[in-house]
Amino acid sequence: MKFVELGEEFSVEAAGSFVEDGVMSGVKFVRRVDGLTYEFAREGEMHGFPSYKRVDLDIWCRRLPGFGWVVCSESGEVSSRPFDDAGRGDLPPEGVWVSRKGDRSYVYDLIRDDGDATPTLPTHDWHIEAREYARHESRRGRRFAYPELDPERTALAVIDMVPLHVSSDVLTMLDIATQI
Repeated sequence: MKFVELGEEFSVEAAGSFVEDGVMSGVKFVRRVDGLTYEFAREGEMHGFPSYKRVDLDIWCRRLPGFGWVVCSESGEVSSRPFDDAGRGDLPPEGVWVSRKGDRSYVYDLIRDDGDATPTLPTHDWHIEAREYARHESRRGRRFAYPELDPERTALAVIDMVPLHVSSDVLTMLDIATQI
């Protein structure tokens, strides 16, 4: 069986051949802001490509004709799609996906799960240089600014400065939020 998408002809047999060989059993979407993870397990095919159903809801990761890979409802209402890739390959593209949920948007990382091992989440290759420790020790006489912390009087503020957080849209939202 063949079908045409945006002027390109595809064979369902060729596109669907990887489904039987068990290469990919599911995908995970990891939300960047808080690490929330949504798991999708392979469940059948649609339009000659594998479909992945979210394990807790009737939400699907599918390749829609003329649109590419998306996360959508059973009826095809799109809520998420790849950011850097049009999503026209045989499998959902790994990497950054964006979603819209009402008036909110989220950024996710799609991680393929081949069923052989637990996928590793992307991490930063980050460390403090030895020269920075030495600089603080020479200035303060000790390595850490606060050698003892009282949990009842201490707060930890973590500021994640990714490009999204310092974009002009976010800064405008912060201005509005401070006025509330």
